[in-house]
Amino acid sequence: MHPKPRLKYMRNLLYTAIILCIFSCAREVDESARSIEERILKARIQTKYLDTLHKTESGLYYMIQMKGTGAPVEKENFVYVRFSKLTLNEDYTETTEEKVAKQLGSYSNATYYGPVLWIAGVNYPTEGVDEIVLTMREGDRRRIWLPSWLSSVGFQRNTQQYTSPTIHDVEVLRVIPDIDKFQIDSLESYRDKYYPGLDSLSWGFYIKTLKEGRGDTLKIGDRIELRYIGRLLDHFIFDLNIADTAKKYNIYSASNEYKVMEGECKEDVVFEMLKDDGSYGPTVKGFSKAIFNMKHGEEAVVFFHSGLGYGAEGEGHLYMAPLVFYLKVERTNFEEEN
Repeated sequence: MHPKPRLKYMRNLLYTAIILCIFSCAREVDESARSIEERILKARIQTKYLDTLHKTESGLYYMIQMKGTGAPVEKENFVYVRFSKLTLNEDYTETTEEKVAKQLGSYSNATYYGPVLWIAGVNYPTEGVDEIVLTMREGDRRRIWLPSWLSSVGFQRNTQQYTSPTIHDVEVLRVIPDIDKFQIDSLESYRDKYYPGLDSLSWGFYIKTLKEGRGDTLKIGDRIELRYIGRLLDHFIFDLNIADTAKKYNIYSASNEYKVMEGECKEDVVFEMLKDDGSYGPTVKGFSKAIFNMKHGEEAVVFFHSGLGYGAEGEGHLYMAPLVFYLKVERTNFEEEN
């Protein structure tokens, strides 16, 4: 072999060996970090819980705290759950349970402690918890010890959320195979309880006049000022601009100005609110639709399904949630001109 080709061959062989060594070392580091975490997790929980735990092939541990007898959770079912998140030392960092928040001294009237909605096998942000939820049924409650490698988030499961083990308490309250039917049934139950005999104006949309307005219904081009209270069907207030109501329910905040909402009725049945920077921004569809069915000086309550609310874009308790709004049209350009 000529010296130069031989030298080139030896150089390429050396480069290949270096690359293989790098990948081998990286893999050993990863495997070492995982094995260390496994040992820490195993030692921590087996010392305290002994043989009361179950372990999955993926590497997480769980304890059955309460057995349910309701419908089993299946993939793509909507599921109402109650949950808490803890450190490995069992210190709470997050909870949807009111009694837990009160015990910890962190309870706030402005925080929602009701059930939250997940889609089993689709949108819960932590892979390992989702794995366990798919083995549960209504009424089940489990504590899950989640290793970091099972904390990936998102639909593609490609972003690890935690760098160390965490604990998750999960209780399945309701399995919902058909979310549309469930929402309509919930809206009709709300209607029957508070406004019996009220017909829907359209599918999943109800409006009840509390105080008659004057003149014609609002139209495109009308500028209005209004007061509002936004609630969930369980009465939790998630937004409002009425200070007295905020004080009544102990959710008043001095940093909130509680100023009247200004806006304009636009084309395509859209009511846009005036923002602080002088531009206009849209409100949810059900809110807009209600405005176009009201008159000058009118007060009304409107409730509607999540497709007219925040839908799948809603965060936390607003995700796929039917909404209720109390609305009061305080001032309009019509009144200003007269």
